[in-house]
Amino acid sequence: MTAETPYRSPEVFEILSREHPQLADRIPALLELLDSGAPIPYLARYRKDRTGGVDEDLLRRIRDRRDEAAKLAERRAAALRDLVARGVLDDRLRAMVENASSIAALESVIRPFVDGAMSPEDKAWEEQVGALASAIEKGEAGLSLEDLVAPFVSEEKGLADQSAAIDAAVSVLARRISEEPEARDRIRRHVLTTGKLRAKLLPVGDPQKRYGNYHDFSQPVKALPPHRIHAVLRGKREKVLEVKIESDRERAVQILRELVVKDEHPAKELIERAVDRALDDRLAPETERSVLSELKAMADLDAVKMFARNLEQMLLSPPAGSQPVLGVEPGVRRGCKIAVVDASGANCRHASIHPFPPEDRKDAEKKKEAAKKTVGDFCRHHKVALIGVGSGPGCREVDRFLREMLRDDEGLDVKLVTVNEAGAGAYASSEAAKTEFPKLDPRVRSAVTIARRLQDPLAELARLEPRSIGVGPYQKDVDQGLLGRCLAEVISSCVARVGVDLNAAAEGVLARVPGLGKAEAAAIVARRKESGPFATRAQLKEAPGITERVYRISVGFLRVAGENPLDRTSIHPDQYPLVHEMADKLGIEPGDLLGNERALAGLDPEGFAGEHYSLHTVEDVFSVLRAGVVDPRGQFQPPAFRDDLKTLDDLEVGMELEGVVTNIANFGAFVDIGVDQEGLVHVSELSDVFVDDPGNVVAVGERVKVRVLAIDKERKRLSLSRRTPGARRPPREERPGGRRPASAEG
Repeated sequence: MTAETPYRSPEVFEILSREHPQLADRIPALLELLDSGAPIPYLARYRKDRTGGVDEDLLRRIRDRRDEAAKLAERRAAALRDLVARGVLDDRLRAMVENASSIAALESVIRPFVDGAMSPEDKAWEEQVGALASAIEKGEAGLSLEDLVAPFVSEEKGLADQSAAIDAAVSVLARRISEEPEARDRIRRHVLTTGKLRAKLLPVGDPQKRYGNYHDFSQPVKALPPHRIHAVLRGKREKVLEVKIESDRERAVQILRELVVKDEHPAKELIERAVDRALDDRLAPETERSVLSELKAMADLDAVKMFARNLEQMLLSPPAGSQPVLGVEPGVRRGCKIAVVDASGANCRHASIHPFPPEDRKDAEKKKEAAKKTVGDFCRHHKVALIGVGSGPGCREVDRFLREMLRDDEGLDVKLVTVNEAGAGAYASSEAAKTEFPKLDPRVRSAVTIARRLQDPLAELARLEPRSIGVGPYQKDVDQGLLGRCLAEVISSCVARVGVDLNAAAEGVLARVPGLGKAEAAAIVARRKESGPFATRAQLKEAPGITERVYRISVGFLRVAGENPLDRTSIHPDQYPLVHEMADKLGIEPGDLLGNERALAGLDPEGFAGEHYSLHTVEDVFSVLRAGVVDPRGQFQPPAFRDDLKTLDDLEVGMELEGVVTNIANFGAFVDIGVDQEGLVHVSELSDVFVDDPGNVVAVGERVKVRVLAIDKERKRLSLSRRTPGARRPPREERPGGRRPASAEG
């Protein structure tokens, strides 16, 4: 990309250097690397000699800010050219265009000057009474209002008398005032800083269950949390809530009058009427739409960041590992599908069971016992270690049935785990699933993917469409393009962090490896089928379409358990000579350095840094060698739910239980404690100290100790707490910005 492009403009450099002063001298190199098109995980992991050790998160923020600044610079330049061509650009308008801090603000400034801004009705009035409006606006001396108006009174023009002509002129003046860039900007800033969002329930259906918290809701615009913005806008979209942005009208009128009304103006009263009309008919509704749009964009960005974090935590959940697992696709009326997968994830056996036959059936008990026997036989024959139950409808009933079965069958040592099955249905009906299991019922495919998701969440989830993975509430409310791009990056980043088995990974997972795409992934799978497993990473080049560039970028994220022990690590083949140099210095084999703290302690990283390897690179290699071949996701531990708790009726306030965090929102965390309803730990109950962001204290998949705080059986709501009973709450002045924790609406 050349220096003339917006991405490398002086304005972009200035913005990034100002926002990241500690990186000011590196900004040019970072932009050059980003412009190269290499994936960010590759740049962060293997180009530290150029990045200076900047991590993925910061690289993405720099890239996103670069893109945003570049788009603004490009749009600003185009706007200035357009305004010059129209002959409307003066010094004041130029200053407003150049000072616009976002594209939304810029568009608000230039909107009145673009094609189509004036409606046909406006154009008609302008043609008929534009001159009168201009004369009134200028306050021409020596002429009375009657003298000015008289030439415009005409039945043919629809102006029957002086009053009609004046009213038409006031309408034209109101439009002109509303199109004044500074007027629009001032009213917009007034609403953003002092406005309130107000919502009211409409008498439609029975919205009280979902939107009861918004029956008469009001909150300052600048204090609205993202989840509440989404909840209110969703209610508006569903025509359940009436939503308005309200602000101090008197102050808004005063702002406009200070701008356009002069005390000595001979037609001051008419100008003031035009100000009122400009505000009520145009500026107020347009600003409301603009502010709601800005709030939505802000909330989307915040929510997507939260969803990305949730997804990352799901993907990096500790895997149960290579052991036989039985997956259950739950169902009450239609029965359950069960499937056993072996240690490699291959489907071994499947069946249908009906543990919940109608009680009036004569063979009801026989059906239930048959279901128990089938599950028991599957577990024994295939040496099943874990049973994964999908989290869909009926999962609690199935969980209770299986717990009863395991209690009755003392010979079985099997752990029971609830598995988040979001996206399982999408996978079951996908072309990949049909290709892999062409003869299986979709629900059996779901049971298989549930079992494999327990074995290795990353390997199974990585091949799904990102948006089909449930990563948080109001996921469907956000910009789906933004969500899809962000979640795809998260998957690629997690795949890069953990690494992918070149000989075992599914095509969909290989396609997520930085540097690889669908075509390269298909070529790798075809090469495996044709020539057998890869013996070394170097053999990756044998797959059709794997160019030198593709190889260099992707190979460090691939793992091969073969001839070279280093092929099982994240050390890049380009760095193998460095490891050999270290081993030669100690007189041992390179593979003997893996996990060998004692040997590595005798080496000085700085002694290996120089012309070929930066100190960052050397220290990275040392770090990998010290750790050895380990899974960065940690050890799997199934949750310990109490067998005697099944429903909300079994709970009591004050009970202390163990649970698993299933989802995180900015108002709190949802926790599964093994009953038929997940509980919410509100952000104010997550810790004894103030918590601004729930993601800072809990993670999806984390095991947590909670206390039952409140039980609402009618609305099926369960409130939990992680706070120490009786612990002092931090005074408001100790909280950042003096803010109170956000409530849990939405």
